[in-house]
Amino acid sequence: MIHLSQINLFKKKLLSNPHIFFVTLTLVSGLINYAYYPVISKILPVGEFGISQGLIAILTQAGAAFSGISILTIYLSKIIGQAQTRKIIYAIQKIIILLIIFLTFSLLLFQDFLTDYLKVGNQLNIPAVSIDLLLSIPFIVATSFLIANKKFIKAANLQLVVVIVKIFFGAILAQYLGSLGAILGIGVSYLLGMIIFSLICKYYGVQPWEHDLKSVFAFARKSDIVLLTAQSKNIVSILTVGTLATIYPSIDILVARHGLDNFHAGLYSAASTLSSLIYFASVPILNILMTQLNRKDISKSLSYIKEKFIVIIALCSFSILLFLFMPKKLLDIFGPSYAIESNTLWLFALNMSIVTIMVGLLQVMVLFKPILSFIVSVFVLILVIIETNNHNTSSSTIIGSAITSYLVGLAVLIIVSFRDFIKFQKGKI
Repeated sequence: MIHLSQINLFKKKLLSNPHIFFVTLTLVSGLINYAYYPVISKILPVGEFGISQGLIAILTQAGAAFSGISILTIYLSKIIGQAQTRKIIYAIQKIIILLIIFLTFSLLLFQDFLTDYLKVGNQLNIPAVSIDLLLSIPFIVATSFLIANKKFIKAANLQLVVVIVKIFFGAILAQYLGSLGAILGIGVSYLLGMIIFSLICKYYGVQPWEHDLKSVFAFARKSDIVLLTAQSKNIVSILTVGTLATIYPSIDILVARHGLDNFHAGLYSAASTLSSLIYFASVPILNILMTQLNRKDISKSLSYIKEKFIVIIALCSFSILLFLFMPKKLLDIFGPSYAIESNTLWLFALNMSIVTIMVGLLQVMVLFKPILSFIVSVFVLILVIIETNNHNTSSSTIIGSAITSYLVGLAVLIIVSFRDFIKFQKGKI
């Protein structure tokens, strides 16, 4: 029987260790966030659910550059210090915002083509993605600075508020507007979530942000471009790896939307979305690892890497077994229609586990070998796009070609990592 003293001791340990607290709250946020998908799957028909997931995948791909800022912020703060990092991140934000504005107009210009190519139905769906993308900018930037400044508890609480707002308002909008409402609910969650979080912090007398929120929407100047040139190699490599790390888990959903009919694309989206929980459960662990790595202390960094990757590999192994032996029960959270995908669900878990470990290795390697990491990450993306598009006739062929492609990338990273480890052991690094 658990006594009150044991509970109090657990709470004391949890609150005294920001890393544990961050992981715990982030996992809670992740579970609530993932509850959004089963909720809207119960509201929407399978085909409509597939459309909403395809649109969310577009949103993920388009917004990936901002997600890459998170890893860039953490790494640059170690290389050049906090003050200089802040200036560079602000400059990058300004440039990316201009690109996003350009992308928004491009989406509107080519919405007929995209609507037909991805079979997303309502033409308002593409503009809705653009709106969500713009509204996500302040949230991603705020989270990046909180994590980089090691404000883990505050970052986790911000994520928690946003996902709670998302599941509530997103479900309401999906009920009345279908897949369009499911997409608009995401943008609403970013906006209202940050407002609510700010009000809560104000009530408790806590500063909510670690940066000037207004500067996010300032336009780039010539001085910003000059500032970036000094760290161009690190910036391009790290930002690319961080960006592609966000793209890998959902790129196959876009392939399925184009290659499969609406019903089967919906089934595929559910299986892929469920398996991506493996990846996002590992993200807080990788974020903590990134803050611990130090190029000047390789031995200590290796110790942190070993510790975190043991946890990640154990998580992936358990997930594969769970998806293999309990596929129908897992898919039942989306509805009885999705059980059709139960025979291949373990392949989705295997694919996402490979992606998770590969992304982890890429994020570690980019701190020490930025150019090589950049080359490998781009190569893997190109390989995945080519292979999945060449084998997009069924769920099993798409996921099978994705697994093959990611295994190639993982093999390259393991070989390079092992070679460098041997060099370190011999004192050549």
